Amino acid sequence: MNQDLEGVGIRFAEVMSGYASLGGNTFEDGFEAGRAAGLALSLHVEVEVDDVAAFLASPERAGRLVGHVEGPLVGGRAAIESGLFQLMPDTADRERKVMVYRVLCRNDDGHAFTFAGQKEVQHHFGFDLWRDTTTLYTNLYAGHLAREDEAQAELLATGILSLGVVDFMKVLQSLRATDAAGRPSPAGLAAFGRFFAGSLWEVYGPSLPPGPREAPRVYARFTTEGVRGADISHHPFSTGDGLGLDLTRFRRADCDDVVLIVHGLTTSSDMFIMPEHRNLVQELLDAGWGDVFTLDHRGSNRFPYNLSRSRANLDDLALYDHPAAIATLRRLVGPNRRIHVIAHCVGALTFAMSLAAGLVGSVRSVILNSIALSAHVPGWSRVKLALGPLFCDWLLGAEYVNPRWRHQQAWSPGKLLAMGVDLYHHECDSSACHMLSFMWGPASRRCSCTRTWPG
Repeated sequence: MNQDLEGVGIRFAEVMSGYASLGGNTFEDGFEAGRAAGLALSLHVEVEVDDVAAFLASPERAGRLVGHVEGPLVGGRAAIESGLFQLMPDTADRERKVMVYRVLCRNDDGHAFTFAGQKEVQHHFGFDLWRDTTTLYTNLYAGHLAREDEAQAELLATGILSLGVVDFMKVLQSLRATDAAGRPSPAGLAAFGRFFAGSLWEVYGPSLPPGPREAPRVYARFTTEGVRGADISHHPFSTGDGLGLDLTRFRRADCDDVVLIVHGLTTSSDMFIMPEHRNLVQELLDAGWGDVFTLDHRGSNRFPYNLSRSRANLDDLALYDHPAAIATLRRLVGPNRRIHVIAHCVGALTFAMSLAAGLVGSVRSVILNSIALSAHVPGWSRVKLALGPLFCDWLLGAEYVNPRWRHQQAWSPGKLLAMGVDLYHHECDSSACHMLSFMWGPASRRCSCTRTWPG
């Protein structure tokens, strides 16, 4: 901690305005519906940081918000009773930072509200720094909520607030740094400015890629060391089109409720049993779900099916893999136990396809993470989908894309591609991570879907 900055405080005022509406499915939908209905919403705050040295040293980078929220959705004007501001706190993601605005407020009629807003500072394409640092994605809740309770709370309204050019100039004009005696502190102002500009440079500035670093292997490949206190068994089965797949059972106790977990593309059931951290299977077992299964479908990297050309597509997972897996699981657990499915990414999409086609029965509930039946594909991703296979086939001569190309011995077209990808992806310090981001694109504002069937 810089002792010269101890006791130096930072203050600045900020006004963000926009629109929000009741029941919007996305921030954009809430904004558009709110604008059409004339439901303006604005946040008038002063940010207060009492000790800039402690602020910069803390990974939370938290300050106070005072002021009010204004708009018909809060009954006119609601004074802030307590407010939290976080300026790009430390996260594990090198290329994504956030600015958090969270206030508990109350209007003149005594009605309480929770205003939760976040700016997403993440470089995607073009000059998006201005939009990212001035756009506040906003949720509004009735009552005062703790942050950890917001995910289960009923959303009152959603929308987008933003900071205009004139408003931004007013923010700069209001910025003050003062010492404990109330005197101006140029050193405090400079330190705060260096942190803010440096954080933005980390996200938007060009930089050289890290070298190809090979992490030491601590655990064996395809190990089950990550799951403790369970009897583990493997249950191979065949699909209708002639592939051999596998269910892995983690059984701790008899249970009327059985959980099946389905992975996404380019991965396997290992993503749910990894020993490097507390994993989903272990969490479910410890929470009382005594019988958990994982599925390795034809997209699993435990199988060689994707290492050569084939005509397999997502329809095949829906038509053959999921129905056969559920039928096998049902034979193992009997006719009366309830089956609950947690599916991720392409596993979620294809399982939803099986459900919609009536190919999997006797499933009590399903959690579809990242995607369900309705997929929104951004324009740049459509370009990559159209040109990517052609590029790999005719220029690289590759039948598949390998995230670990950079680590291969000698030279190859794939290794050259990986080195080129490293130049434009800096969100992590691993070439394999860069390739995955290149293949799939950075994710933002994804949603999860949960549905329970009666019976």
